[in-house]
This record gives sequence, C-alpha cells and structure tokens, in this order.
Amino acid sequence: DVYNPSTNSWSTVPAMPTPRVAAAGGLIGGKLYVVGGRNGSTYYNSVEVYDPLTNAWTSTAGMPAARGGLGVGVINGALYATGGRNAATAALVTNERLTP
Repeated sequence: DVYNPSTNSWSTVPAMPTPRVAAAGGLIGGKLYVVGGRNGSTYYNSVEVYDPLTNAWTSTAGMPAARGGLGVGVINGALYATGGRNAATAALVTNERLTP
C-alpha cells in the first residue's frame, strides 16, 4: 500500500514481483528501486523498480552479489548497496553501485 499525505489516505498498488524480506530500497528519479533480500534461505541479487506514474513494477539487471539485510543509500542519482549477508557468508564487505 502507498500513503498519500495530501489526502491522508492509503491506496493499494501491485505487489512486488519477488516476495522477500530483508531487502532495501531507495528513490531515484521518482521511482522506487528495491534491491536484494531473501525468502527463507534463498538470497536475491534482483533489482525491481516501482514507477508510481505507471503503477507498475519492472525488473532490471541484478546486482553482482546476492545479499539480504543490506544497507542502501542514494547519492547523486546512484544507489549504493553495501554489506548484508548471503547464503555462503556470514557478512559481506563489498559495495555495489546502480546508476539507472
């Protein structure tokens, strides 16, 4: 669901294509980018983008490493994914940058 502060109301939007927890997201150019996450013991490298103008999700090129529980920051139009973990490692020390 999406909250609209102008109308103080919630509305339903389409579900993300990949159900998951421990993902992270950031806004770039008015679109929400959701990266990584996991479903049970499966960790994802996927990147999915929600565009409120079309009310639709699309998938884009995945990150090089699957990771859940990661941190994300957006700086100068680029999304940085850092840390987290995957199924093979207790903790990841790598960083990745997405520039749409």
